[in-house]
Amino acid sequence: MIENFLINFFNTYGAFLVIIFAFFYLIMADGSRLVIFFIAMAATVFFTSLIKELFLLPRPFFLNGNFPSAGLNSFSGFPSLHTSISFSASTFVFFVNQKFGIISFLVSLIFGIGRIYSNVHYPIDILIGAFLGIFVALFFENIRIKKRT
Repeated sequence: MIENFLINFFNTYGAFLVIIFAFFYLIMADGSRLVIFFIAMAATVFFTSLIKELFLLPRPFFLNGNFPSAGLNSFSGFPSLHTSISFSASTFVFFVNQKFGIISFLVSLIFGIGRIYSNVHYPIDILIGAFLGIFVALFFENIRIKKRT
C-alpha cells in the first residue's frame, strides 16, 4: 500500500471536493438547480446510509488486517458513501455541461478506485455507490423537470 499525504488526502476528501466543484459550477451555470441539488445530496446520504445499515458488510481492512490509508468511519463499507455522493454531484454537473460532467465523473471514478487501493472498499462497494448516486440524481432531476412543465 502506498503511503502518501496527497493520496490519503484525496481518498479521504475527494468526494467533498467533487461536491464543492459541483456546487460552485451550478451557482455560475444554473443556480435554479441548487435547491434540488442539496435535496438530492441529502437523499443520497440517507439512502446510502440506510443500505449500509441493512447489509453491514465489513470493510477490506477488517478481514485482511491492513490498516487503511484513507479516512473512514465505523459504518459498513457497502455501498461507498464517498462514491455515491460524488457521482450524484457529477450527474448534476453533467446535466448542465456534458464536457465538465464527464470530467467530474472521471475524477469521481479515480477517487472511487483510490478508495479500493486504500483498503477501505471493495470494487462492488464503489460500483453500487456510483449507480446509487447517479440514480438518486436522475430521480431528482426528473422531479425538477416535471415541476417546470
